[in-house]
Amino acid sequence: MSIEHFLSNDWLNNDWEAWALERAHRIMVQEGANLVNAAQWLDKKQTVKTSQQLRDAIQQSLIEALALRASQSAISSVHLSGVALNSPLSNMAEH
Repeated sequence: MSIEHFLSNDWLNNDWEAWALERAHRIMVQEGANLVNAAQWLDKKQTVKTSQQLRDAIQQSLIEALALRASQSAISSVHLSGVALNSPLSNMAEH
């Protein structure tokens, strides 16, 4: 499930949770495995490097989550104001 799925659809909390779990799992599999390998080989430089990569991946996922929440809030506020995103009024703004 990609981030585009959530931007293109009205998503529910279950979708949000599924995305967060999938993203966390992907980070731990990719970056966590690299960190474990470096630690097992007692490679201090690689351990420092991979721990930084793990922190960066977590930080990036939090930024994505905040951006996703902000875009979802903006979409909700547009819907609440009575202007549908597919309405002629919103299409006029694009031209």
